[in-house]
Amino acid sequence: MKKNLFGKVAVLSLMQTLSFSLFSWGDSDMLWGKPKEAKNTHVIMLHGILRSDSHMRWMEKAFKRKGYIVSNIDYPSTKMTIEELSEKFLRPVVDKSEAENIILIGYSMGGLLIRSYLAGEVDSRVEKVLMLGTPNGGSEITDFLKDTPVLDALYEKGFGIAGQQLGTLDGVAKDWKLPENITYGVIAGTLTVDPVSSLFILPGPNDGKVTVENTKLPIKHEHTVLPVSHMLMPQSRKVIKASLRFVHKGHF
Repeated sequence: MKKNLFGKVAVLSLMQTLSFSLFSWGDSDMLWGKPKEAKNTHVIMLHGILRSDSHMRWMEKAFKRKGYIVSNIDYPSTKMTIEELSEKFLRPVVDKSEAENIILIGYSMGGLLIRSYLAGEVDSRVEKVLMLGTPNGGSEITDFLKDTPVLDALYEKGFGIAGQQLGTLDGVAKDWKLPENITYGVIAGTLTVDPVSSLFILPGPNDGKVTVENTKLPIKHEHTVLPVSHMLMPQSRKVIKASLRFVHKGHF
């Protein structure tokens, strides 16, 4: 009996430690305070290619905990072009929102869906846009895979139509204009779980998929670099903390 009780206490203690480690970010306002504007602000999130809404779940929960209205959009990332995905899955959510303010957050290719939306008719309530590891200047990995025999066919089959738009040479985002009345933020990473790509394909600091340089926007924006990998960016407590701060204060 004592052994079982000791085991339960140990588990509870471990859970408390993990919880404290995950959410103790050293900023009491960010940890406990709920921004006054949160209840009237709709945060719309978009995952990346070959991912689902579950990849953004930790970030979704963090924003809901702060009192924000949150929509974590799931979409078939390889079945249509970026423009088609944006129009079919992002625009309707923005149009139907009843909030006073709208924030758009895109991870990886999700940020390009936002770019596509912004190139068209934009709802006046959209006040901030945050991108996490988004290849605004494209990715050299896509260039490499598309230019390599055998690999090009596998890449096209696995990443679909939208994947063909992610290169640096034919990246569609280069032609998309950005409204100047919106506050933009970009988070880039410098850790990798793909050392081959990082060392031999990607030039300069990168997160294993996108270089820091290619995350930048061709317009004035807030930009920060964190020691996180591309794949784990939406789950990183450092990224979540920076995202909460940007959405609340407009800077990192």
